[in-house]
Amino acid sequence: MSTTSYFRSRVEPTSLAAGLVVGDVLAIATFIAAGRQEHMGQPIGDPLGFLDTLAPFLIGWAIAALIGGLYTRDAVLTPRRAISWALPAWILALLIGMGLRASSLFTGTAAPTFVLVTFVVGGTLLVGWRALAAVIASRTERIDE
Repeated sequence: MSTTSYFRSRVEPTSLAAGLVVGDVLAIATFIAAGRQEHMGQPIGDPLGFLDTLAPFLIGWAIAALIGGLYTRDAVLTPRRAISWALPAWILALLIGMGLRASSLFTGTAAPTFVLVTFVVGGTLLVGWRALAAVIASRTERIDE
């Protein structure tokens, strides 16, 4: 299987996939913005710091989502499936993101409390969004029929 056909099987070129990308980025960015607001003040006041905190998790999520085929209709076929596919992907994304934060590529640390909070709060936002996306997708599909 070529790289191109592999990625085509993992990312469908549809408006659903585009909507999932936007929602995923917003869910992760919301978590990062809330954390920076709580610990460092207004995220808008330090856009580069915000992006430096956000980037490792977006990179991790992009890798996990591609591996897991999360930008396909199958990934949000039902809320249960959306949760069961997104949760392990979030765990992988978290491990990648924390690894990147612990490296010299990005600032920050992978302190155990941050890992736990990121897993729970970030995961709740992201996996919750994915479950909601499954509900929306199923209703939209019924309307289109």
